[in-house]
Amino acid sequence: MILLKPLAVFFCLVCIGLDVAMFFILVRFLLLWWRTGWLERLNEVGRNLVDTFTAKVSRFWCRASHKRLSDRGELLVGLMVLLVARILLGELVTLL
Repeated sequence: MILLKPLAVFFCLVCIGLDVAMFFILVRFLLLWWRTGWLERLNEVGRNLVDTFTAKVSRFWCRASHKRLSDRGELLVGLMVLLVARILLGELVTLL
């Protein structure tokens, strides 16, 4: 019982990390349509995170379907993966 609280706190921190990653993916997604200075600066901050994550998603997608995703597709699929993970972890925290 004592270990459940630190575990719940850990899962909450992971959820915050997923939220941050989703934010930077949304910034990159918005940059496909609008070019503004403040979006460019936010994109620079999260560039390594988004590039690494979308590369892994694209590699997995290519292995599974033998088709290559577009830039928008990489961002969209990556965002969906993070959303599902965030929902599942959020529900897991409420069960603890």
